[in-house]
Amino acid sequence: MTSTIERGAGFRGALVGIVVGGLSWIVISGLIVRDILLWGPAIVTGAGLIWLAMWAYARRPERAVTIVGVTLLCVVVICALYLEPVLDRIPYQLCVTTGKSAFLPNELRVFLGLLAAAGVALVARDLLPKR
Repeated sequence: MTSTIERGAGFRGALVGIVVGGLSWIVISGLIVRDILLWGPAIVTGAGLIWLAMWAYARRPERAVTIVGVTLLCVVVICALYLEPVLDRIPYQLCVTTGKSAFLPNELRVFLGLLAAAGVALVARDLLPKR
């Protein structure tokens, strides 16, 4: 049986991994195009999301799976909102002559949809009645 400290550390690691892994591409893209309006809000939003999820876990540790699922859904929504502005600007900054089609936006949307489905499954797994 694992202790509460080990479980909490695993939760915090998963949470930080979801947020940092999900939002780091926005920060890196914002730094590439040299626009603080891309990377600044992403850092602030990510830090706020981590803080909010840690606060929710401190209040209701038995809902850890739901908190991870909701955090994943929030990251997917943030990434979906940033997808068009970032993909519109990167080809011009990097002088890519093929345009946006080289960055596969449809495949990225499918991937975000799969991540959203995983987040919904985590929330449903924890909130639906157990048999």
